[in-house]
Amino acid sequence: MGYLWVGRFRRPGESQPEWLVFEPEGRWLGTVETPPGVRVTEIGAEYVLGIDRDELDIERVLLYELAR
Repeated sequence: MGYLWVGRFRRPGESQPEWLVFEPEGRWLGTVETPPGVRVTEIGAEYVLGIDRDELDIERVLLYELAR
């Protein structure tokens, strides 16, 4: 859809990932927070897909719905 997601820089010790979302024309739409430890792998029109590891270091795929 042409939206740009920019990961905000995190200082050491900061665990809450934040994403700045811009529309194709460059206007800022807002900020999205993803859970700590989740590696975002894909962003769709209505979802964010990520990978997390549990306490046994087993990967699991997570799907989050985007509400506009």
